[in-house]
Amino acid sequence: MTSPVDREKLVKFLALTDSDQDGEAISAARMASRLVRDSGLEWDDVIVLGPSKGWRSQFSIWARYVGELKRRIQLERAASHWQIIARLREQEIIRLREQAAGQLQTAAAPKKELRKDEALPATGHALIDRLLASPDLDAQRRARVEAIATWFKRSHDLTLAEQADLETFSRQLEASQIQAG
Repeated sequence: MTSPVDREKLVKFLALTDSDQDGEAISAARMASRLVRDSGLEWDDVIVLGPSKGWRSQFSIWARYVGELKRRIQLERAASHWQIIARLREQEIIRLREQAAGQLQTAAAPKKELRKDEALPATGHALIDRLLASPDLDAQRRARVEAIATWFKRSHDLTLAEQADLETFSRQLEASQIQAG
């Protein structure tokens, strides 16, 4: 634990270093050094430079002002960034809740049996059309395939995840038809 330096003694010792007697000046310097060391401090801790004068002080003030402005701008950008992320997450949660509510309604609704003379919804994608035509597709997978079909009708493009889901559903249907057959 450091104890504060006795400032009055230190000032007296440092004043004695200006003595004409070399022995007295050296002794005063050693006493000042011992006083600082005994307090558990270093000279860097004891010596503090006063404020600079002239153009350097003006530059220093300006540099601190610019640094503070830069810090505030970064904080504002970070805050707006997090607000955008929060808004996007909120929209995603709303979309997922609506999707879950739609899936519950779809699952609760009775399955509509297609008659042989009734036209199937054609998307132009063979795998999607085949999965939608299958009566063995459960409600959750049917909802996913319908969502993919709706997206495909708009964009005529599938993501890798959508393509993987369709292929997985197709393999599962083929496996269940082989076990049933």
